[in-house]
Amino acid sequence: MMHSVTTPEQPDLKAQLDGLALGRPERRGEGWFARYALSEDFVGFSGHFPDYKLLPAMMQVCMAAHMLAVITGAQPDIGGISTAKFTDQARPGEVIEIAAARLPDKNGEQIWDFSITKDVGAEEQSTGAALPVVASFRLSLRSA
Repeated sequence: MMHSVTTPEQPDLKAQLDGLALGRPERRGEGWFARYALSEDFVGFSGHFPDYKLLPAMMQVCMAAHMLAVITGAQPDIGGISTAKFTDQARPGEVIEIAAARLPDKNGEQIWDFSITKDVGAEEQSTGAALPVVASFRLSLRSA
């Protein structure tokens, strides 16, 4: 089931997300990838929780929307979120990678799959262990 949401278009949030981005999203194969360094003072941590900051699920969705805006040059009009799973914490000082893949359009809407993983660094990646998955979800975007 899809639920309608809106994305914040606050200039200060956009500026903060631009500042957290480690370069522009890059295309790899059929998908797009973007990395963000989560700073202690990021406004996205302001609500969850004062003594134990966590990146809220809705802010993770906003970061995915930000990534799409950078890729496409336009603010996405989110029609719904589905298959959402938030399985790990993202905290200040961590680097996360957002992966996006466009699926076939459905009912006139663009469908995008997202996954967010923690960047654990080259040394830990060399062990071959899977990266910790923070979240996965699907966004449907209304046509302009």
